[in-house]
Amino acid sequence: MNHSSMNPSPGRSGKRSARRARTGGDSNCGWQDSRRLVFRGVLTKKRNPSMLKPRLSVQGEISGYTPGSVINRHRLEGQVHVSAKPFLLERAPLVGQFVRLEPYGDANRAEVQSALDCDHEAWLLFSMSGQGAHFDAWWANIGQQVHAARSHGFAIRDLSTGRVVGTSSFLNIRPERQTVEIGATFLHPSARSGYVNPESKLLLLQHAFECGARRVELLTDLRNTRSQAAIAKLGAHREGVMRRDRITWTGHIRDSVLYAVTDQDWAAVRSILMRRLEAFGWAEPAIHPSIQP
Repeated sequence: MNHSSMNPSPGRSGKRSARRARTGGDSNCGWQDSRRLVFRGVLTKKRNPSMLKPRLSVQGEISGYTPGSVINRHRLEGQVHVSAKPFLLERAPLVGQFVRLEPYGDANRAEVQSALDCDHEAWLLFSMSGQGAHFDAWWANIGQQVHAARSHGFAIRDLSTGRVVGTSSFLNIRPERQTVEIGATFLHPSARSGYVNPESKLLLLQHAFECGARRVELLTDLRNTRSQAAIAKLGAHREGVMRRDRITWTGHIRDSVLYAVTDQDWAAVRSILMRRLEAFGWAEPAIHPSIQP
């Protein structure tokens, strides 16, 4: 006896009917559609929100996630952590135990100019020169970037002497990618190889990640071996060389070395910086960071 003829297996039409019964009539909303979910404050099924089951809930935050983007269901089930926190980089003074980072302004312009007017050989490796006669154009350029909300520039003040000893900036601020670059860093020769650079980077990185950054990039000229060594010493990851990246103020076509610190790297990098600063008598504060109005 042919049992299959007595109990026929459901064909395509039978499967569609069963699926309609499960999905409330929407035959297109099945397992395949459940792979794509949209985040709009809560997770919803792309085609039929009523299909969302508790088993699809996410535990914890999802790192690097922008509201409105599409997430793969299997990544969610694997509990890949993504944060929906917006990246809003506040422009404010950053104060440590050894240095204070002050946003550029008329009050510190003359001091910045004085700190940068030295070491011509170092400026040859920068995209723009801030030395001597080049300072006005350099200052105007960073001012335009700040006005367009693409950069935040800082004068670095040594608290032991009260003098501005250099500069550093947040560059290429990209809120939609939760990414920012730290660059345009120049230190007066008297402030190198001490606490100024590690504490400045600690304050900048800490501020970026607390404001919601997922990734902080640092770029330098391939010829600038001193800068590469300083960035590597921070604990940043060297990710490669961007060939023929830009033309510098001298006309040189520059290859740029790309380093990065991600939110997943930050705890280890922070520990490295704190250990370096402890050699100068730095003590971890009970509350961080030091953002002052």
